[in-house]
Amino acid sequence: MQDSIQSTSRFEVDGVVVTFAAGIKRQKPVVVFGIYTGLKAVPVFSLDKEWQTIEGAIHYVQHVSVVTAEKFLAHYQEHYQAMTEQVNRVFAREHTGFIAPDTNKGRFPSRGCK
Repeated sequence: MQDSIQSTSRFEVDGVVVTFAAGIKRQKPVVVFGIYTGLKAVPVFSLDKEWQTIEGAIHYVQHVSVVTAEKFLAHYQEHYQAMTEQVNRVFAREHTGFIAPDTNKGRFPSRGCK
């Protein structure tokens, strides 16, 4: 069986889109909880949770409420938002600093220069 999405729900909480999706991932039923972050390098943050049955996962997603979306957003903001923003800063900047540019005037030469 291939990975697939069976059911989705979408909410907007305080201007942030929160999604829930039920489906099959790696041949197991899951519910995927998602947050649209609005960040350049990490536009979507998601967490997967395995479910016992696909029917149970679909039922959960079809009956999820805005209160649950609010709780998930609060959980993301408390536990994952700072880390997500740090990852975004690293991957969104133009130069990471691991390889010095050709115009390097520092103590150590640029890669390929003598």
